[in-house]
Amino acid sequence: MKKDIRINRVKKFLTKYNSPITEYAQTIVNLADLNGIDYRLVVAISGVESTFCKAIPYNSYNCWGWKNGKHNFQDYPDALKTVSRVLGNNYYARGFDTPETIGPKYAPPSPDWAWKVRFFMNLLEDDAPSAFL
Repeated sequence: MKKDIRINRVKKFLTKYNSPITEYAQTIVNLADLNGIDYRLVVAISGVESTFCKAIPYNSYNCWGWKNGKHNFQDYPDALKTVSRVLGNNYYARGFDTPETIGPKYAPPSPDWAWKVRFFMNLLEDDAPSAFL
C-alpha cells in the first residue's frame, strides 16, 4: 500500500503551528476523502478561525468558528467528523467548492475570510516553507 503524502504534509504543517489537532492528520485526510472535500480545507479554516485550534473556548474543540464559536463538540474527532461532513454535504455537494464560494455562506460578512483560507491552503500544498511560518 502506497503511503499518502497528504497525511505527512498535514502533520508537518500542523506541527509547525504546534496545533493540538496535529495527531489527527490521518483522520483529516480520510474524512476529506470520505466527504468529497479538499483535504486542505478543514486545516485552513482552523487556521483562520482559531490559529489552528490554539485560540478556542475552553473544552469546546471548536476550531472552525462553528455557530459563531458558540458550539461545543465532544472532542476533536467529533468536531472533525461534523465539520467535514457539513462542508461536504452543505457546500461541496451544492457547488460551493472553493473558499471564494464558501465564504459568503460560511463566514458572512467577512470580506477577508476566503483569501485567508486560500492562503493557508496554498501554504499547505506547497509544504509550508518555514520562512512563511
